[in-house]
Amino acid sequence: MKRKLIVVFILMIIILFFGIGQAQTYNDIINEAFVIKTIRTILVNRMNIMNLCIYEGLDLNLAEKKLKEIEVDVLVKEDLKNLAYLRENPTDLEYVSALRVLNISLIDYSLERIRFKTEIEWEINYYEDKSTEVFKYEIELIRVDDRFLLNKFKSIS
Repeated sequence: MKRKLIVVFILMIIILFFGIGQAQTYNDIINEAFVIKTIRTILVNRMNIMNLCIYEGLDLNLAEKKLKEIEVDVLVKEDLKNLAYLRENPTDLEYVSALRVLNISLIDYSLERIRFKTEIEWEINYYEDKSTEVFKYEIELIRVDDRFLLNKFKSIS
């Protein structure tokens, strides 16, 4: 009986050790610097694709291909719908030339999904001048194969 108790105790220590090691792995991989770098890369690519479509007439099929590299299908469809509308109903749109991720507040994360709130500063070029505007967002990234894709990009008050 004593021997069984010792074996169970040793197994519990081993399981606990590996569980803590896994949690430490998440913390080593998913940190603020990683999230900022990842979301900045995704949003800069998205901004460039949108600008190419709006201002330089990038083919929507090519835009769809490029967007699928950084977004899930639902967002791709939404972006393409908006781009098609802008092509059919041209207006004087401001040119977004740059962005900065100001801060990150992690809500929930794992190796498969990251949810966070952030403030993004957008540099906007008007016809006669430039300005910056800051907006708050709730963002979710999901892991697909070996990279994270934008799954949710929602403006919050």
